[in-house]
Amino acid sequence: MENAMLMNLYRKHGAATISALYITLSLIWIAGSDMLVGGLSSSVDVLSTLQTFKGFGFVGVTGLGLYYLVDLHQKHLMAARETADKWVENSFRQSHRPMCLVDPVSLRIADANPRAEEYLDIGLDDLKTMELANLFKSDTISRTSKTTIRETIVHALRNNTAQPELFIKNGGAVDISCKVEVANIVLGEQAYIRLSLIDTTRSRIFESVLRDLSEGLASETRAGFHQSLAQSLSRVLGVDCVFVGELEAKNKEEQIVTTAFVQNGRIIDNKAFNKQGTPCERVVSSGKPLVVTDAPQSYPAAPKIVDLDLVSYAGVPLCDHDGRRIGLLAVMDTQPFREPVLIIEVLTLAAGRAAAELARMQAEKALLKSEGRFRDFARIGSDWLWEQDENFRFTYLSVGGPDVSGVSTKSLLGSTRWKRAGGDPLNDPVWRDHIETLKARKPFRDFRYSVNLPNGDIRHFSTNGDPVFDADGRFAGYRGSARDETEKVTLLSNAQAAEERLMAAINSLRIGFAMFDKDERLVLTNDKFKTRSSVGNDHWGPGTSIEQIISSGIAKGAYHTDMGGNETWLQRRLSFHRNAPSLHQQHLADGRWVEIGTYPMEDGGRVLLWADITERREMETALRHSEERFRTLIDEANQGIIVHKDLRPEYCNPAFAAMFGYDSVGGILALESIEPLIDKADLKRLRGYNDGRIAGKETPGAYEFTGILKDGSLIPIRSQAIRVPWNDDYAICANMFDMSEQREAEATREMAEMALRRSQRMEAVGLLTGGIAHDFNNLLGIIMGNLEFLQRMIGDNEAASKRVANALMATTRGSQLTRRLLNFSSQEPKPGRPTNADEVIAGLEDMLAKSLTSEIELEFHPTDDLWLTEIDPGDLGDAVLNLVLNARDAMPNGGRLVIETENRFLNGNEADREIRGTEMDSGDYVVVTVSDNGIGMTADLVDKVQEPLFTTKPEGRGTGLGLSMVYAFAKRSRGQVRIYSEPGHGTSVRLFLPRAQASEPISALETKAIDGPVPGGNETVLVVEDEPELREIATSTLNALGYTTMTAASGCEALEILNGERASEIDLVFSDVIMPGGIGGFDLAARTRDLHPEMKILLTSGFTGKLADKQADPELIRTMISKPYDHAVLGWAVRDVLDGNIATFMDREAG
Repeated sequence: MENAMLMNLYRKHGAATISALYITLSLIWIAGSDMLVGGLSSSVDVLSTLQTFKGFGFVGVTGLGLYYLVDLHQKHLMAARETADKWVENSFRQSHRPMCLVDPVSLRIADANPRAEEYLDIGLDDLKTMELANLFKSDTISRTSKTTIRETIVHALRNNTAQPELFIKNGGAVDISCKVEVANIVLGEQAYIRLSLIDTTRSRIFESVLRDLSEGLASETRAGFHQSLAQSLSRVLGVDCVFVGELEAKNKEEQIVTTAFVQNGRIIDNKAFNKQGTPCERVVSSGKPLVVTDAPQSYPAAPKIVDLDLVSYAGVPLCDHDGRRIGLLAVMDTQPFREPVLIIEVLTLAAGRAAAELARMQAEKALLKSEGRFRDFARIGSDWLWEQDENFRFTYLSVGGPDVSGVSTKSLLGSTRWKRAGGDPLNDPVWRDHIETLKARKPFRDFRYSVNLPNGDIRHFSTNGDPVFDADGRFAGYRGSARDETEKVTLLSNAQAAEERLMAAINSLRIGFAMFDKDERLVLTNDKFKTRSSVGNDHWGPGTSIEQIISSGIAKGAYHTDMGGNETWLQRRLSFHRNAPSLHQQHLADGRWVEIGTYPMEDGGRVLLWADITERREMETALRHSEERFRTLIDEANQGIIVHKDLRPEYCNPAFAAMFGYDSVGGILALESIEPLIDKADLKRLRGYNDGRIAGKETPGAYEFTGILKDGSLIPIRSQAIRVPWNDDYAICANMFDMSEQREAEATREMAEMALRRSQRMEAVGLLTGGIAHDFNNLLGIIMGNLEFLQRMIGDNEAASKRVANALMATTRGSQLTRRLLNFSSQEPKPGRPTNADEVIAGLEDMLAKSLTSEIELEFHPTDDLWLTEIDPGDLGDAVLNLVLNARDAMPNGGRLVIETENRFLNGNEADREIRGTEMDSGDYVVVTVSDNGIGMTADLVDKVQEPLFTTKPEGRGTGLGLSMVYAFAKRSRGQVRIYSEPGHGTSVRLFLPRAQASEPISALETKAIDGPVPGGNETVLVVEDEPELREIATSTLNALGYTTMTAASGCEALEILNGERASEIDLVFSDVIMPGGIGGFDLAARTRDLHPEMKILLTSGFTGKLADKQADPELIRTMISKPYDHAVLGWAVRDVLDGNIATFMDREAG
């Protein structure tokens, strides 16, 4: 009871009250003791004893009271602590907020409530073993206080209001962000740091969307806003696809046409798809938001869901101000949505502005369809707007308008147009007439004038204007628009000059020329065609049809009367034009004969060539008369001549009999008909010719057919036949020529022409690929340089380093590809080295075997003592690999592939001449043959496969460059390719490579590894490069190696530096070869040597094919480094050139 009373006193009044009570009792004790002592005795001894007793009693009572007080206080504190611990434990466990208790020393998680386990998706046992640093993303710290997690928490403890925002590591597509409340807490004897995690993911997403809508997208409108919104939602929500779709009616069906489509963070082309069977149909039909978590099952016919492997879909409708549904905003993902409700809320938040912009776009489309509302816009067609006062001085120019006179837009205000353009209104009739128009207050259109800019350029402008009057009808000035037409004027001028040159060339032809488009309408013609053709000098213009032109000639009676009916003949003539190529002769009413050739163009048009052959026809007629007068001389003629009636021989000369293998003329005349002498395939055609000639119809003057000799062998014959009087009737007299020798000569010529055409096509494609390779090397150089800098910047980040290494590897493969293209583009013989082809192929055997399917059997048959050939071994390897891959594709079901080598001497005999053709000389050759027993090729395909970009493989399987590259390699090596193939039996490709003079192969230079530290220096390097990114990479690399750098963007700028005061500081000039401005790398090197003979020079290029001047220093060509180059190649090259180690440099380049 006493304890309870004291406890109540303690609780009510505290320790101070109880202490005062004990002091009062002590004083009462002392006072009572004094009174007792005074009453009992006056003896000193007794008094002393009593005083002592009083003191001890006071001390005892006081000590006992203090002990009791302390004991009572401790019990109270323990009870209060137990109560507080239970309260904290219960509030910690039962709190709806995720909480963790952290050891303040080790920063390990000591405990966590159930909400934290659920929120973090981590079990309590795992949490208790986790360091706090492993709970949050590492970049959290860099985004907040730039300190460690420990310092962040200490900072939060010192500032009770601080709540650092951190990001949970196990966040899904959308990072889980939370604010962390930090507080000290003591449970029992242990002190902890309590972390309360406040989920801010939802608010962060809403803030991000609102910020984008209010700030980042505030200035965006229309489709630009939709694209930016889609990118923002893709980023914030972490979804794969976002699109804004417009509802559009087409063919009585509604479809969705996207105005913005973002896939994996990138804007892609807009799509149009039928909404039927898609979740979009439900969104726009119901007008309500929709979330689908099993899209493939619910909408199996939706193309985008199937094509993109999408799983989740969420969409909201877009409505205009009248509530009409005009489209939708939707997101899609390949994974289930983590927060579908949040996604719908975000889409609903953004839908209002998206709908407003879509409604604006639809309104603008409707306005554009209204011709009356946009009549002024179409009539004026402005690029920028202007206003002038009543004195024709500019008072306003639209913001952002072009600078019309080379000075600021502001300076134009207050000035007249002619003053700024430098026009002379007194003497220049153009400006004088324009000012008269202005003074007359008349509108003007397309007034064109030129301005000489301060830099010497000339700009051309066109302007429109209307007079402006105030409310009282007083003239207030002009208002109008203007546009810069400099590019248009330049293009028109160039086009006009090109057209004039083309017409001059066409008009210089001695024959008539006309070009028609695919619709048979005239495009252009030369004067000779107009003045000398069959229809006279009509004023045809572009667009006149070929039918109109021919009909005009028929109407004028230009054609001979033996042509038949007008309509029939018109259709016959049109058939010649439509069935091009065609060549026929035409008899005109004025007696002339013309030959008309029609040839097709790639775009479906036709080219018509017209030539007057009257003289030639007259000569043929004279020849026939001459033959009649001198028939007695026919017998002595070397050509075969026969006269027959309906193929029954009436007469022939000895040459004809000998031509067909008969001993005498009698053998021919004994025949009932000469049909046995004519191949059956030609007999019907020749009968038609004969019947036509006898009837007096137009027939070919010369023709060819196959003749049959007495022994049954065949010969090609060219014949010319005419109708001649014969025994009061008409017969056919034909002279015949054995074309066997001529055919051989023509075949040889065709082979030569074919080789020339192939070479020209290869050269054209080579120039194209070379140019592409050059530009691509520049791009690869920029990528490689930046990747190397990035690789050094990311430090120990293993994952990032691996990705950068992969990217660098891809860049290296791209560089190898461009070098192959450069080799392909080279048409010059390429220096090689004596090489054993068997060794090269043997080194490729494993790789070739892995390139083939298991159904293909690979055999390699090398030749003992194979001659050496002077080639690039790498090029030979590429060629063999291309041939093997082609052979593999020709054997889809498996087969046998054989690679053989042999020594071969080609001489002048007939068989070797057929192999050599006109491209190879006689001599020793190493022959590499790749054969397969695949599907084979026809003869016409064999003729085409070596052409660039021609392929027989399905689309996407071949480039058409494989055999072209093999052909290019053989030509560079002064060799040739021969292909032998039969359909169904297989193909054999033989590479003929000239024998080398050396007797021993020369191995490739041993590569000197560029490893270890790249050497640097303290010299000064002038970097000359027109590509800014490459210039910056080279400069940064050299600066990092200790060099001082200067830069120039062109050869001209570099010469200014080399002629300047700082030229003496430069030790080396590092320059690109190809640069704009007229001064390339070799020119710059030559001028640098003239100015500073002692200065070192290093060149680089992505395409060195024919760029080197024959007079250039060979050392510059040998030391040139190829783009793209890495920092090690550049560092070693600069060091070697500065140190004069050219041999070392070349060893590295060879490696």
